Amino acid sequence: MSTFYASPTMTEFMLSKKYNRVLAGPIGGGKSVACVHELLRWASEQEPNAAGERKTRFLICRNTVDQLRSTTMKTFFDWVPQGVTGEWKATDKTFYMVAAKGDGTVIKAEFLFIALDTPDDVRKALSLEATGLWGNEARE
Repeated sequence: MSTFYASPTMTEFMLSKKYNRVLAGPIGGGKSVACVHELLRWASEQEPNAAGERKTRFLICRNTVDQLRSTTMKTFFDWVPQGVTGEWKATDKTFYMVAAKGDGTVIKAEFLFIALDTPDDVRKALSLEATGLWGNEARE
């Protein structure tokens, strides 16, 4: 596995506390990789509940199922390997991550992969409660 190094622009994006953030740049510039690492950072910094669990749920969206599978999910699983850091449930299109932190807390993160092909898909996404959303290739 490679090591991720955030550029100054990526670092500014990742550390921003703004409600909405956009990361733009050239093809192959590492935007998607930065977004994966931002979700992981966000999950690890979530305030723990009384049971010491840092619970989060993220929506990861792309325009079509094919685009979601061939690009977004591929990038995600390049950095967050299935079976090592969590469990992939294909029927739910959800990756469940459980990881212990050195401070005695546990990261429990859900990553829901959603294509927005149809109005029904969009309605499903609107009804979900989530910590955050990564709209990959949001221009679509």
